[in-house]
Amino acid sequence: MPFRNLSIRFKLLAILVSTSLLVWLAVILLVHRQAWHEVEEVFDANLALDARVLSSLLRHEVLEERESEQRLSRLRASLDEGLLQTQPRLAAFLRERDSSGKDKIELGDVWGKAAHEYEAKLAVVARHDNGEVLLRSPGSPDFEVKTGGYFDSEQGGKHWRGYALSDPVAGLFIQVGEQIEMRRELVRDIVLNTISPVLIFFPLQVGLVWFGVSRGLRPLVRLTREVERRKPDSLEAVPNRDAPREALPLVDAINRLFGRIKATLENERRFTADAAHELRTPLAALKTHVQVASRNTQDEAMRACLGRIGEGVDRAAHLVDQLLTLARAEARDQSILECRKIDLRAVALEVVASHSQKALDREIDLGLDAPEPIPVNGDAAYLQILLRNLVDNAIRYTHQGGQVTVSAGSTAGVPCLEVIDNGPGVSEEERQRMFARFHRGPSVQTTGSGLGMSIVERIAELHGARIDLGEGIDGRGLRVRVLFPTLGP
Repeated sequence: MPFRNLSIRFKLLAILVSTSLLVWLAVILLVHRQAWHEVEEVFDANLALDARVLSSLLRHEVLEERESEQRLSRLRASLDEGLLQTQPRLAAFLRERDSSGKDKIELGDVWGKAAHEYEAKLAVVARHDNGEVLLRSPGSPDFEVKTGGYFDSEQGGKHWRGYALSDPVAGLFIQVGEQIEMRRELVRDIVLNTISPVLIFFPLQVGLVWFGVSRGLRPLVRLTREVERRKPDSLEAVPNRDAPREALPLVDAINRLFGRIKATLENERRFTADAAHELRTPLAALKTHVQVASRNTQDEAMRACLGRIGEGVDRAAHLVDQLLTLARAEARDQSILECRKIDLRAVALEVVASHSQKALDREIDLGLDAPEPIPVNGDAAYLQILLRNLVDNAIRYTHQGGQVTVSAGSTAGVPCLEVIDNGPGVSEEERQRMFARFHRGPSVQTTGSGLGMSIVERIAELHGARIDLGEGIDGRGLRVRVLFPTLGP
């Protein structure tokens, strides 16, 4: 799925988490750089300090030894061979002194076994000016360094950092070194100790970011639910009191759109109602003229022609009545219906009585099944219009000699009106389009406006009712059931 199609919540989470990771990566790089710089300074300073301390200690020893040598030389010069022959112990001391030479110290012999493994990563070498080794730590490499100062060397595959110090007074050249790996380990430990809390608490950070983003998007979620819960005819302005500042332009744009749609629909309904109202009078006059002309002519062909004209006028008048009814229904909302407690059985009885003659004319058995009162909250006039359209459609589309039954009862405790017939019925595919305006089935042979089911749907919607379609009598025809909200105590 492309990133642009993801939810705002996921986008914000991804951006914030990615930004946090980049920031922490930059912090880690800076910490590593700064830690390496500080470790370099501290370790280099320690190398120089160790070399200077060692130089001071060895200088004292070398100078003492040099002074002792000078004294012995003067003593030897002041003694003659005859005296040495008479003093065998003195002669033996001088010979032993000459044969021993200068001291050479091997720290391995002095210290014994290493106390720590890191001692193998340290090196100390002290030499006389002539290159003779005066002091060496165990495993110390031979650094090929001739001048003083800091140096880098590679010995045996190991990288060393060291400091060399020349002491011309004592005639010493001191080298102190350590493996670079020690510094790398320390820097690595510093960085790991820095980022460990971040890695441990990163899931918590992601959770907190998710919580914060979700909480920040709550007004948008409420706004979405507010729009989703709206009925198709609810075009009132969306409240923006809880909308965040960034969403206010969107809410205002939606409200302006609702206003334009509402005005357009209102103009359309007004035009439809006005046009239908204006057509009623000329249609009634035309019907009267057709009837008068039919009575005053003796020509059968003319009578037949006038009869067809009268049928067309009747269809036009029926269409006008349906348009007016639909316009009035759409212009109302639930808050201004004249709702009160009514009896569905009384509504059904009145509608069946008004359609009995039409049913007799088509030899249709129109029956009523309403054994007991069924109280609901509704507008009696509009419910009669709803039921009249259902009964009128059933009689219109049921074949001659068919059966139509009107019921007022309850299904699973839910009040309902039901019209069932054994006519041609409606396929599942056609049932999805029955409520469209001016829709008539492809196999319909009778006349009609195609507005009846649209009127039924609108009136049911105003009453909070639900329409259920099913099969008719003995699996034939159509059953239309209107389920109403249960009347409260």
